Amino acid sequence: MDDFSQYPESLAERRSTEESNGALWTPRDALIAMLRDIDSGRISPDALIVCYREAIGTGEVRSSYFNASADIHQALGLLAATSIKLMK
Repeated sequence: MDDFSQYPESLAERRSTEESNGALWTPRDALIAMLRDIDSGRISPDALIVCYREAIGTGEVRSSYFNASADIHQALGLLAATSIKLMK
């Protein structure tokens, strides 16, 4: 699917939004929600950082990211601004 503008909201997404609890939906749900907002024109990001963590073994995790921003200063500013929003 190349256009997610009409992709339906999942039950998990709806619960997560209603309860303001990110643990109630999956990372895939979150990415689809963002794609739906981009494809429908609701948002038009000019920079994006996707951070993730995954289990790689018994008790072990790793984290990494995908970065689509102009430079490190823009990326770090975006991370700083969103980290403040996460704490609210």
